[in-house]
Formats: sequence, structure tokens, C-alpha cells
Amino acid sequence: MPELSAEPPIPDQTSRIYGADGSTIASLHAVENREVVAITEMAQAARESVIAIEDPSFFDHDGVDYKAIGRALVRNVEAGEPTQGGSTITQQYVKNTLVGSERTYERKLREAGYAMQIERSYSKEKILELYMNTVYFGRGAYGIQAAASLYFNKNASELNLGEAALLAGMIQSPANWDPYADLEGCLRRRERVFDQLIRTSKYSKADIETARALGVIMAPFSDLDRFRAPYFVDFIRQWILNDSYFGDTPSQRADLLYKGGLRIETTLDPAVQTYAENAINRVLNKPNDPYAALVAIDSRSGALRAIVGGRDYFSSDDPKAKFNMATQAKRQPGSSFKPVVLATALSNGITGDKVYRGGARIAIPIPGGEIWDVKNFDEHGYGSMDVRTATTFSVNVVYAQMMRELGPTRVVTTAHKMGIRSDIRAVYAVGLGSEEVTPLEMASAFQTLANAGKHIEPYAVTRITNAKGEVIYEVDSKPEQALDPAVAAEATDILQDVMKQGTGVDARIGRPAAGKTGTSEHNADAWFVGYTPDLVASVWIGFPEGNVPMVPPRTRETVLGGTWPAAIWQQFMAESLADVPVSDFEDASGPLPLSGIEPLPDFTGRPVSEADGYLTGLGYKVVKKYEYNSDWPPDRIMRQDPQPGTQVRLGGTVTLWVTSLEGKPVQVPNLLGLTANDAATALDLAGFKGKKRTQAEPSAADARRHGGMVWKQQPAADSLATPGSTIEYWVNPEAPPNAEPTHQPGGSEIDRN
Repeated sequence: MPELSAEPPIPDQTSRIYGADGSTIASLHAVENREVVAITEMAQAARESVIAIEDPSFFDHDGVDYKAIGRALVRNVEAGEPTQGGSTITQQYVKNTLVGSERTYERKLREAGYAMQIERSYSKEKILELYMNTVYFGRGAYGIQAAASLYFNKNASELNLGEAALLAGMIQSPANWDPYADLEGCLRRRERVFDQLIRTSKYSKADIETARALGVIMAPFSDLDRFRAPYFVDFIRQWILNDSYFGDTPSQRADLLYKGGLRIETTLDPAVQTYAENAINRVLNKPNDPYAALVAIDSRSGALRAIVGGRDYFSSDDPKAKFNMATQAKRQPGSSFKPVVLATALSNGITGDKVYRGGARIAIPIPGGEIWDVKNFDEHGYGSMDVRTATTFSVNVVYAQMMRELGPTRVVTTAHKMGIRSDIRAVYAVGLGSEEVTPLEMASAFQTLANAGKHIEPYAVTRITNAKGEVIYEVDSKPEQALDPAVAAEATDILQDVMKQGTGVDARIGRPAAGKTGTSEHNADAWFVGYTPDLVASVWIGFPEGNVPMVPPRTRETVLGGTWPAAIWQQFMAESLADVPVSDFEDASGPLPLSGIEPLPDFTGRPVSEADGYLTGLGYKVVKKYEYNSDWPPDRIMRQDPQPGTQVRLGGTVTLWVTSLEGKPVQVPNLLGLTANDAATALDLAGFKGKKRTQAEPSAADARRHGGMVWKQQPAADSLATPGSTIEYWVNPEAPPNAEPTHQPGGSEIDRN
């Protein structure tokens, strides 16, 4: 026989996920649902019941009960094949973990050999512990702890005599003695265990009568594949399975999660999760209604409190059931993205009282020669209005003008600082919600506003320990000042008006709150994202299959951000905050810093297309001047004005000098002593433009002597200048003056060549 290793094989163990209140949310396991516990954590009645029915001589043999084997051998010979085993608890442990259950005499011999080795290696108590942690109790439950939890919703240490005897009786044939399928049959089997306990003198008849009198109260039947907060659990599961922190390969991460006996402590608030599910179910209560997703985040800590990602995660009829719309689905946020533009504007000198042109629609020229045509919802016309009012009533034409002034690059940068992780494009329409994001990202971005500009990456897990109790992960959430506090406070003050008198009035909850509605094109997506000083929630409604307009007859009514999403948000927040003291947002008074105007980077050596795209994306005007340069490739930046590190206000101009292989400098011809016509011809032949000035030389005698001839030029003869550039030259008057000439600085310009 091969020698056993020093340590017994570690069985697969179930991982458990706990809510913030310590309650069990879900159990994750592969084939075997198991939680290993020490023998001291098993009720004495459980230990004695198992020994009594499975191996009464357990403490007397060396791993093999020869008398029992003899009895079984006789019966097997009579049957002509192996039908009975006569196995001890030690042999059963060997069968469960080392040699399998093949019905052959060779396997039984290996089983016996290993059993005797184990008996020499471990104490009886350790062997019993190993066995009771591996034996199968039916319905996927391996080990006494999993069985106690499944059938009685207890820990193994809490089992009473009647419960322990019932479980012990199931071991021989879990499929036949299933208390949910045949409780009466299980109770009859339990009587066999009671008889053995009396026969082995572990309990008296009076003890057994007391156990019978207590009866059996089974835990409500539950499908082990169903669990609470499934989309929250799914989010955690996907995180662990896809993060290399938990293993180098997918299989390693899967083994850790489903077999590693992890204890995963989360931020989930079960009550808040229930409020979220109930709010959605109350509003979307018809079979043909669209789906909804909801994400709730603690405003101050960034902890995820609830996630709803679909209708029924466990549905076998819905192909989209397990697709998490809250964390995986990217949809257009519409006007609910405008607070990102608002925060960008406030950071760059655009105040809430700045007035813009109104109207029902507007055509805005954008870089590249394109025209951006923007219209308001239902093409509603407005007069000129300020930023605050435009936000309150979600006026697109004003926000389009703000986007042209700010530039999309600046807005996208702000979005990423606030918590948007999707790779959204820096296009002008991003400010009106054209780029797709998830409900989780939107809640994360608004958390930054709720938390005085400090962004904390949302997290669902606070700590993970392995089966040995060792901490293998602990959250390290660090806030980052994404926005100036004054900017966040001013944006919040404006967004409160949305709920007081604007598009979000149906979301009011009777306490300070700020938020924004959003509806994508053709009503395919509807949003409400809002927050209080304590809680942020993002609500999305739409159809999972794609851009399906939510208008009659497809839906019961036309769905906008201010209708069903606002109603869900209102009900959810009102219940979630019912016992939370009312608190107000920070004061928004005070000057706004120009924190969003980034210093110009150094473009030296970079492609002009890269610099041009970056600058126009920030709303700057770009002037490009090309100069010959053979030291660098063409179309590279040689220098810039303003200099790197300079802050340029919105709409400013940046000049770039760009390398070119055209316009190689050539020698300037010598014009001195030539007539005006000859000088013009020489410049034309050399590829230059000429600028003639008629002015007498300072010396009257020289002026008379050189009448009609060039006496000065700039640049000087034989210097280098770019072809096409202008050469200035000064010509004496044709007729000699009658009197001594007086020098006139600047002279008079006659013509240009």
C-alpha cells in the first residue's frame, strides 16, 4: 500500500457570502455543499448517534471490524456479488476521500489497508471529525454542518438528540430517507438509531422519550441554487472569477470560490435590498413591462448597499435572466449625464447664472466643418436662460452651447474622475448622454457629488477569509478629490431644483435630495439618478434586448425619466431612509475655483493631429504655422504659444508651430543697387514676395546719386528665408530732390510684389 501523506486530504468546502448585518446571503459550492467544522463544534448527540448507527465498535477496532466483514462476506457470497460492506467509520472515510465506491474486492482491500494506516496516524476523535465532515446527507449537503443548516437551519453544535438521530439515520441511504420527501419514513428510520443509542447505553429510554416528545421542526424547504440578492451575489462572483488577485488562471479562481470555503463579508444591507426589489415590483407589476435595474451606494463610504439587475435571476424561461443589467448592461443615460457637464462647467468658470441663447433647436458648428443639430425634448422652445434653469428643465440647446464652449475632452475627463469607467468617446453629443454607461457607473459618478467632490470607487466586499480563517482580502477604499468641494456643492444646489420644480418633481421624498432625469432617444432608456447626504441610487428602465421604444402600445404609457424611474427611486429612498435622521447638504455659497482648467501640456515633438484633437476637444481655437524642419518628421510640434504649463481660459487660442518638408529656406538675393523693377524680378525668380517702400537715403547726395535704385533690404542679402515669405526693400525716388532731402522714417508704401 502507498503511504498516506502527513495531512489528510482537504475536502471541497462551500463558500459563504454574508450581508453587512452578518446574515448569510448565499452559499456557493461546486458539486459538494460542505462547511468543515471541528469536532468540538458538533453536538455530542450528533457524534454519538452517528457512531451508534454506523459503527458501534468504533472506539474498539483498528480501522477494520473483522466480525462485521465476515458477516458481510457470507451474505455477498450467497448473493454472488458484493452487496454489503461491513465498513467501519474509518473505512467509510477512506471510501469517501481516497478510493471511491467501486464495488470490487480489490477496492475493499485498498480501503482496509488505508483505514489501518489512518488509525495509526490519527486519534479516534480526529478520524470521527474527518468522517463527519465528509459524509453525505442528501440534497447536496456534505458533512454534519451543511446538513444541520439545510434541514434545520442550525449549526451542528445546536442539534438536539431528535434532530441528530434523524440525520444519522439518513447516512445509509440519503436518497431513500429524505425528510422533505418522506418524513414519516425518516422518523421510522430514526427509531432504529434510538434503539442503537439505548443498546449502547449512550442514552436512557427516558432521554429517548423526551426527544420523541419534542417532535421534529424542519427548516422550510429551499432550493440550494436560489439565494437572496442574486444580482449582488453575481457581481461579487464575477469580480472574484475575473480578478487575477484571486488566482492566475480562471480554474484556480473558480476552485477558490466554489471549493475553498471562503467567508465573504459584504456591504449589502438586506433591508435596503428588499426595499429596492419591492419598489421595482410595485411600479413594474405587469408581465409585459420593461425591466429595471437599481444600484444603491452609501454616499460617504462608497459601499454598495443594494443591486437589482433584472426581473428574476433564477427564471428558466428568460434568456436574459442572469445578465446583470445593473453592472454589465451599457445604455445611453440621456440627460441624466448632464450633471457631469454641469460639474465640468462650474470647474471652468461657467456659473449657474450664466445666460445662453434659447430656442427649440440650435445648429452649432464644431471642429471638422460639421454642424451639430440639437433640439429640445419635443422641440419645446425656450427663451434665453441661465445654466440653473436649463438644468432644472433639462434644456438641450443650452447644454449644447456649454459643450461647444467646454469641449468634449474636458467633459470626458471629468466623467472618468467622477467614476465613469467605460471607454466613452470624446464627442460633443456625450454631454447629452449619447455614450453608453452602466447604472453602477452612474451611481458612482453621483456619489462624487453627494460626497463633497470626493470619489470612492464602489465596493461590495469588505473582507474575505479562507477556510483556515486567514484574511486573504481586505478592502482599502481611499477617497480621491475628483471635484472641488465648492463645485460639488454648487452642482448639488442646482440639482435640488430639478426635484423641487423641474423634471424630477415626482421623486421628492420630503428631505433634501438632488437628482436628474434622463431619457434616451426614442424613449429606449429612462433614468433617474439621485442622492441625499446619506444614500445614492441609480434607476434604469428599459428592455434588455436593446433599443425598444417605451411608448404605447409596447408600454402602458410613455416612459420618461421623470415617470416610472422617478417613482421607483422615490419609493426606494423613502423606505430606505425612513429611520435615518434628516441631514442637509453642505453650503454652496462661496467663489468657484477654476479647478477644471488644466495647464497646457508640452506638445514638443508630438504629432500635430494629436495636439489639435486634444485642444479642440477642450474647446480651444488652434492656429497652425508650418515651418521647414529636416531634423524631425513632418507634422510634429516644434513650439507652442502659450507655453506649456499655462492655463488658457475657455475659448482661448493656442498657436502651434509645425514641422514641414516644404518651404526649405533659400538664400535671399542681393537687391542693393537694382532698380525697383529688377528687384521685383529677382525676388519673383527666387520665390519671394516683395514689399517696396519709396524712401530717400539719409544722405541727400547718395539719394541723388542712387535715384530709382534699392539702397536697403530686410532680410539682408544672402540670409536664409522661407520661399513665399516677404522681403522688404527701400528705393530712392526717381527724380533727385531740389533741396537736401530729409529722412522720413517709414516712408510710404507704393506696392507689393
